[in-house]
Parts: sequence; structure tokens; C-alpha cells
Amino acid sequence: MGPWLIPVAGIVIGVAATLLRESRDPNKWYGKMICNRCGYDWDSRQETPPARCPKCSSKYISTVNG
Repeated sequence: MGPWLIPVAGIVIGVAATLLRESRDPNKWYGKMICNRCGYDWDSRQETPPARCPKCSSKYISTVNG
């Protein structure tokens, strides 16, 4: 193992960290949602939590923990 191993390992770790950071935007709302009225569930990918169910337009929605 030569002295070139440390810089190469640093580059590989840096590229991996960048790919992980870009794969999931921290400014967006990610979560599994369920409508308490009709039972419809969906994955939310909005900037804020959704205000209504996309199926029945009910406001009685909650997140799925698990």
C-alpha cells in the first residue's frame, strides 16, 4: 500500500457523500401518508405536507409511522 491510497480513499468517500446528499433533498417533504376517511395511502414528495387527500379531498390525513 503506497502513499497514494489515502488521497484516493478521500476522493471515493467524497463522491459517495455527494451522491447520497443529492439523492434525497432535505428541503422536501418525504413521507407515507394515509387518509383517515377513505383509507387511501400514498408517498408524498412535496415541499410541505399535503393538505388534502388526492382521492377524496378530505383534510383528515396523517403520516404513517413505521
